[in-house]
Amino acid sequence: MDSKIEFSKNQPDKSLADSDLFENSKESLPCYRCKKCRFQLFTIPKIVNHNEESNNQGFEIKQKSQFYAKSNSTRFNNNTICKREVYTEKLEWFENQLDEITGKINCPKCDSKLGSFDWSGTKCACGAWITPSFHFSKSKIDYYELFVVE
Repeated sequence: MDSKIEFSKNQPDKSLADSDLFENSKESLPCYRCKKCRFQLFTIPKIVNHNEESNNQGFEIKQKSQFYAKSNSTRFNNNTICKREVYTEKLEWFENQLDEITGKINCPKCDSKLGSFDWSGTKCACGAWITPSFHFSKSKIDYYELFVVE
């Protein structure tokens, strides 16, 4: 019978941290959880990464001369991954909240507001357009690492 013990790196149980189990941990899984009730919401692979738009002008109206003056290399090959906001793919636990085109994403355990969704997309603070948009507010979620010990 396989048994797994889960605990957080940020607040490990002292008895587990002092034991051999902590030393023999094989993997850590970066996750996000609700700040209010600590419910595990999603893991890092569910995050939608996007590149930052240069100069925060991703979809702003520009004059033709300004638009064509920029070379394609500076407009489209900016390889800086945006870390300003958290966007995910559609997650199973909030599928029942997606009846509308836009709305709020609530924690399935404590029902506090965690973010918002918009099927037509939203603009990130960096200027990139994310479609569809499942946005989580960084002030409502916590990052932690889950260690799986066998």
